[in-house]
Amino acid sequence: MPKADSYSLELAADPAFVEIVGRTNSGEPKSLLEQVEVQGRVYWRVKANRSGKSSSWSESFYFDVN
Repeated sequence: MPKADSYSLELAADPAFVEIVGRTNSGEPKSLLEQVEVQGRVYWRVKANRSGKSSSWSESFYFDVN
């Protein structure tokens, strides 16, 4: 979505995003990550928001938390 007003970020403990462990529409992703209390693999996806409309979720990615 060109010229997005904001982005939504979701973090999940599973690749199907059934168990959401964090969600934010604003702020620094780092502060969100500090609030997530999960070990192991964390999946994330993002979407763009503009004028009350949202794009589709991106494909999911992951990182490992030790």
